[in-house]
Amino acid sequence: MAEIKLYDLAGADPDLRFSPYCWRVKMAIAHKGLPCETIPWRFLDKPRISHSGGETVPVIEDGKEIVRDSWAILDYLDEAYPEKSLLFPSQSDRLYGAFVKDWFDNTVHPAVAPVCMPDVFSVIDQNDRDYFRKSRESRFGMTLEALADARETFLGPMEKSFAPLRAMLERNEYLGGDSIHVADYIAFGTFQWIRGTSKHSLFESSDPIASWCERMLNLFDGLGRTIPQRAS
Repeated sequence: MAEIKLYDLAGADPDLRFSPYCWRVKMAIAHKGLPCETIPWRFLDKPRISHSGGETVPVIEDGKEIVRDSWAILDYLDEAYPEKSLLFPSQSDRLYGAFVKDWFDNTVHPAVAPVCMPDVFSVIDQNDRDYFRKSRESRFGMTLEALADARETFLGPMEKSFAPLRAMLERNEYLGGDSIHVADYIAFGTFQWIRGTSKHSLFESSDPIASWCERMLNLFDGLGRTIPQRAS
């Protein structure tokens, strides 16, 4: 079996991989038990993935197949390797996963981003900083320093965006209930983004989200622990 190659967003430290979308893919590949090589990629490395037809990661190369976008990659993995543990055993599983993806992409990420952006800036490669500053300050309409100064005002909306997840995890071990679901990988990617970049701890150890994160970090021989928690 050929090894899948995954272009994986990295910080100044090539071992710091913090893209929530890349983490979705890494967990999905591990779920299926497929060999994978991750290739560190940075924001100005766009020419390296031009063959994918896009400018953002994740991108995978699987032999002659090139697939970009995390959701498209999850679909591809089940189509290409149906004999391996399925990410979407049924149409209802796929619909639930899509719902969680849209919730995180459209509600959670916009709430997390202003909290995390200054911390992300501090861990990315020096060559990426001008691009990152210009693009993110244009997006938020303020400097990264102003975002950092206003952090407390963004915490409430971020916490509110987590409320449905917390309610689910108060009653269940995983978003799949007693067993893991692709929805867990989608949500977990976001917390790897926070965990790998933020200097601030978001949860008390008694928080059901914190307990769930620990369970997720233990999966696949501790795959998620390959990036250290930055918060002290």
